[in-house]
Amino acid sequence: MDFKRILLLILIGLLIKAEGLSQQEITFNPAAEELFSQGLSRFKSGKFNDAAALFDDLYRLKPWHQRTTAAYLMLAKSWFQLRKMPITPSPWII
Repeated sequence: MDFKRILLLILIGLLIKAEGLSQQEITFNPAAEELFSQGLSRFKSGKFNDAAALFDDLYRLKPWHQRTTAAYLMLAKSWFQLRKMPITPSPWII
């Protein structure tokens, strides 16, 4: 085999391997569904501190589950309502 064919086979192999590793498996977790429902109920009733605590626990729960992204979003919304956003330096400020 010439060098180009070997290189092509290596590149194809790496692409296939990278595609397989690119996404983490998401599992269904009934307990996560229940916690999310409780957090959402607290958020809707204005108990943002309680909701934030539940969403924080929920988005840190491993393995990732069907409510991981939603919990992260609702945690941010709870923090926004509490005016408790994490302070990080903005790359846009000169």
